[in-house]
Amino acid sequence: MDYADLIGRIDERLTGADAAYQQGDADTAKDAVQSAYFEIFENLEGPIRVNVSAARSYELEAEFGDIRKLIMQGAPPAVVHDRIVAQIAAIRAVLPDLESGVRLRGEPGRYETEEPAPEPVAEPAADQPIEPEWQAVVEGIGARIAEAAIVYEQGEAEKAVDLVLKAQFDGYKNSLLETAVRRYRSSGADAAINGEFTRIVGLIRDGRPARMVAASGKQMVVELTDLLPGLPLLGDNGTARPAPVPAAADKDWAQVGAQVMAAVDRAIATHAAGDSKAAVSDIQNTYFDIFEASGMEGAIGLRDAGLKADIESHFSHLTALFKAGAGADDIAAARAAMQADLDRGVALFAAGDDSPWSLFLYSLLIIVREGFEAILIVTA
Repeated sequence: MDYADLIGRIDERLTGADAAYQQGDADTAKDAVQSAYFEIFENLEGPIRVNVSAARSYELEAEFGDIRKLIMQGAPPAVVHDRIVAQIAAIRAVLPDLESGVRLRGEPGRYETEEPAPEPVAEPAADQPIEPEWQAVVEGIGARIAEAAIVYEQGEAEKAVDLVLKAQFDGYKNSLLETAVRRYRSSGADAAINGEFTRIVGLIRDGRPARMVAASGKQMVVELTDLLPGLPLLGDNGTARPAPVPAAADKDWAQVGAQVMAAVDRAIATHAAGDSKAAVSDIQNTYFDIFEASGMEGAIGLRDAGLKADIESHFSHLTALFKAGAGADDIAAARAAMQADLDRGVALFAAGDDSPWSLFLYSLLIIVREGFEAILIVTA
């Protein structure tokens, strides 16, 4: 994979987005940002996770969405310009690590071969269960740090610091999670977690971007969750005790899937009417505004990263078909394949438990899985 070429193409598209926005063309600017992320950057996510860090990969990914939001909200051109310039610089800064590190090579995707998609394979059960109460504690820590990032972005740095410290003391320490980690994992693991809280406070005090605080909180959730399988609960006297079973969440993923396909159908109709450019924009909006924004992308990815990659590849494939002016039969086949995989995704939630607690259980595998996730097909 030619990392320098990919980064150069991202630079070109983001620079084009900046120029369009400065001229008052917000639609073109938004489409260019979407294209830079959707068609190019997703090929760099895995290599950045492997060679730099998962947190850095998330920060760079999230910034595309943040820039897109600024454009849609009509932010001042100077603000958008500064964010785009900073994003280009941040992506270029990881190039030395990518070129000197592990070089990932993608295998042919579904649409590059004549082979049918593989049948879904049931995931093996976790060797050891996770106590729901510990999952709730970790969820609370993540929520507090996310709140800290929000108030910090609003200019309330001291309040943000207080929230991070509450996450550390009320969440990690007073819940006895710290004691359990130190006793049943290692004192080194405990020291690393406490050190991460200190680092996040340092980000705020040093005036670093709020998105770095948010990304660090998400990464801490993953790292804490990695310690939870088989970790016993502790009572006030330090002995193990059972935890109550949480109620299942009632998110209607079937409805979300239906919303995705309804939007896809509208994009297909737009293409059939002769406006392929608008159809491409519509399909990318569907990805960002429904599939990703609803949480469906992340929820499926935590359970089956391969299926998530398959569904993402359908967005890429439809984009390619629209750009190529493909006929109705090819597009109908692509739509049917997408529907089938979305149905598989919805079936993952058939048991009804898609609460944050259950998502934490699946997230134990996310770093390993996503490090080797299939590279999406790129159609420039």
